[in-house]
Amino acid sequence: MADMNSPYSKHIWNLLINVGFKLFSSIFVVLVTILSTSGLLGVSSCLTVSILVWCIFCAVVYWGKIDRLPSHRIEKFLENEENGPAIIGHRGGANEAPENTIAALLEAKKNGAYAVEVDIGVTKDEVAILLHDWTVDRTTDGEGKISEMTLEEAERLNAAANFSNRSQFPSEKIPTLEECVIKCLELDLKIYFDVKDFSDKTVSILIDIYERYPRLMETAIVCSFIPSVIYKVRLRNPEILTALTTSPRFFQTEVKKMKIPLKEWISPVSYVMDSIMVWSMFNWLWYLCGNSAILLNKDFISRSVLDHWNACGIHVVPWTVNDPGDKVYFTESLKLAIITDCVLSSVDE
Repeated sequence: MADMNSPYSKHIWNLLINVGFKLFSSIFVVLVTILSTSGLLGVSSCLTVSILVWCIFCAVVYWGKIDRLPSHRIEKFLENEENGPAIIGHRGGANEAPENTIAALLEAKKNGAYAVEVDIGVTKDEVAILLHDWTVDRTTDGEGKISEMTLEEAERLNAAANFSNRSQFPSEKIPTLEECVIKCLELDLKIYFDVKDFSDKTVSILIDIYERYPRLMETAIVCSFIPSVIYKVRLRNPEILTALTTSPRFFQTEVKKMKIPLKEWISPVSYVMDSIMVWSMFNWLWYLCGNSAILLNKDFISRSVLDHWNACGIHVVPWTVNDPGDKVYFTESLKLAIITDCVLSSVDE
């Protein structure tokens, strides 16, 4: 492994990973092109070039990898110390309280969750808050992108405005990340930080919160669909527990949400990107980032998938498990921690 304590090494590998992930798809397109033109280049030339590129790729992964933390760290983190099933409130438990609010944390604890999963957003004045979407439209009485609002403007909004049970939760503000951390430490709730923003600023915010609240080393984990986020977090502090989050249809789902022209032309590209990402997640990204766990869409978990990750020494956490029968299967039969919208209740899926 490269010496990550050297400022020069940190700079080089940070540069490599920023550029590398952006060019990853392009590299594979080039490889496919080479293979498809083997008739022009000659089979032997095609194979030579492909093997050379593959060797370079493997060398970069090997020398750039960050060592995984000892297994006892993640095992202790995933353990419910009260000996019940390891239930994680998704966005705090979005079916039982307004998502990503302090009320959700309190409700999750009351209902028996051992941990909560929360989403991190960043305001215009660079304060980390809890918010799942890029905009405040779906969950509050406001409109607009959170990145274009100051914290003061965001805190004026009612984060319970669109919650189904307004009588129980008439008004809740958007909390800051620090408020969330303080409350979770107070409640002895472990935290899954879900990071969707891949900016260096968000990574710096996370590193700073870990430095100011060192208990998070044992009680929190950073998760993301974006591998570069995980790599950069562990590059800055290799003692932080991390997990990649994956779904076989991540890019396809995101494209469907977009309001853009020629969407039908982009959809096939999203399918290819999903295929590349799933292959990468299963074969080398977990190794490069030194992850301790992987968060998998529950609909794509099978015995062979679990066997694969067990062989890698990676712990699987299914999401989002809302059906009562599924909860029993995952927690009691498979002995897995689960992420759910409903710690106590259930919802139709």
